[in-house]
Amino acid sequence: MNVVFKPRSSSYKLYLGNQLVTSGTASTFTNVTSLSSFAIEIRDGATVLATGILKFSCLPLVQIYCENTIGWVYNASKLTVTEPDKTDTTELLQMNIKLRGATAGGKPKKSYALKLKDADGVSSLDRSFLGLRNDNNWILDAMFIDPARMRNRVSTDLWNEFATLPYYSVSEPKLRNGTRGGFVEVFLNDAYNGLYCMTEKIDRKQLNLKKLKYNIDSTVVTQRGGMYKASDWTFSTLLGKTYWDGRNHSIVSYSNYSDLWNGYENKYPDLGDGEPIEWKPLYDAVNVSSDLNSDANFKANVDATFDLPVFLDYYLFIELMLATDNQGKNTYLSVYDQTVSPKLTITPWDCDGVWGRRWDGSSNLTYANQNFETFLPAYEHSQNNLYLRLLRLNYNGFNTKLRNRYQQLRGSYFSYSSLYNRFSKYSNLFTKSGAASRESSRWSIGSITSEMNFLSNWITQRLSYLDNQYLGGPYVDTRVNSSTRIRFNISPNPVRDMLTVSGLQSGDRLQLISMQGTILLQKTVDNDNYVIDMSNYSTGIYLIKVNNEMTKVIKK
Repeated sequence: MNVVFKPRSSSYKLYLGNQLVTSGTASTFTNVTSLSSFAIEIRDGATVLATGILKFSCLPLVQIYCENTIGWVYNASKLTVTEPDKTDTTELLQMNIKLRGATAGGKPKKSYALKLKDADGVSSLDRSFLGLRNDNNWILDAMFIDPARMRNRVSTDLWNEFATLPYYSVSEPKLRNGTRGGFVEVFLNDAYNGLYCMTEKIDRKQLNLKKLKYNIDSTVVTQRGGMYKASDWTFSTLLGKTYWDGRNHSIVSYSNYSDLWNGYENKYPDLGDGEPIEWKPLYDAVNVSSDLNSDANFKANVDATFDLPVFLDYYLFIELMLATDNQGKNTYLSVYDQTVSPKLTITPWDCDGVWGRRWDGSSNLTYANQNFETFLPAYEHSQNNLYLRLLRLNYNGFNTKLRNRYQQLRGSYFSYSSLYNRFSKYSNLFTKSGAASRESSRWSIGSITSEMNFLSNWITQRLSYLDNQYLGGPYVDTRVNSSTRIRFNISPNPVRDMLTVSGLQSGDRLQLISMQGTILLQKTVDNDNYVIDMSNYSTGIYLIKVNNEMTKVIKK
């Protein structure tokens, strides 16, 4: 690699691994891993002026320089982001920085909000990092309460891949209903500050909401898209749940001259920039789902008010993770174009109190074998009222839709291997880069390996519990790969009475399974043929499974 530096005095020399280095020349480092280290010295003749250790990482490096204490108000500072895959020169960028997060803000390791600025320090500047969007707003998530340092990233990755897209996605194919991010190592004023996740923000551009519409002389403005962040626990962020804290709440009036209303922050349009805002879509939605509205009115209006396919996926999402802080607070609700429809969709945010950890990082209450609807009122704030009413009324077959969607996802995104591999991928990256050991040394988080064992056991138990809840027993994959040749034969097919399974080997496990996943017969065979009496089974399609191979049989 090319080593470039500027000595403060012509007599100062740089040594790497006791070898003199000339600025602008290549130095060779062999067998480099995250464990490699090379001594750095600056000498003036025989006198050693400064020493250090050169280490290597495969993660991007973020350097922050701020002369003032970083607080809750934006301060001018500077930033560099060095990415392994970029060969161009790293920029030194102007930016403003502040602390972010409620609970996170009180932790020793801080999270930061960044706003990039042009050379004048005032105008916004857009840059793309880590292959993500080109933007001026970025977040550095410290992930301090999470011993694995990846729960939020894994959760949002999962959501981005499996969740149904919002109702307006046909009109906006470039929308993203969640953030993307990548892991980086951060230095603050040249001191190592640990492993962070650098992420995009949820905003109008991410969700592709319709912009304000100005008329020709700009005196009349029509608001179309709107976005609201739930940042506290209230009657309204729980979508109208009375008595959730022992008090009989009611819906409160709003003012379009304030960007705060009953636990929500208005995030688009920007009232601070003089843009008009409108709380009515959210106010009306809370009214529809609230306890104050009759069941008849709820049924008549809920479809036009909420993006139910997305809300259904979101329920399974937070139920799977046993989310402790995301059923009311830590969500974004948004409307695409209220001049066409007031319908609200939902976007997840800050999923760190999940996968067996609470919002405070503890794990003594979040055991996997428990019902989500029982868990929430016992240990957290109530479930939000939209879900309580959908479940209680079984609106439009909501409970059946949950079961069917769970079974569909269970064979793919919700499988153990798919879920665990998401964590394993990042854990391996942390180990390979050396960030795991550096993070542990810097913040005394313990062993990420131990947390991976915790996650493996927790996911296994959670899936087993949900399988029983939704499927009535262990999940059975009923998908048949028609392109794979199986080694056993069945005849006749279709069958009326006796079905012969041949080509078996002693010790094979044979199963007869319904298309709903119920195991009707299970047998360990002791010869090369086995006969199944199908006469008492109903007409339809069944599955014959031998070990891990499966085919279909038709019962006449």
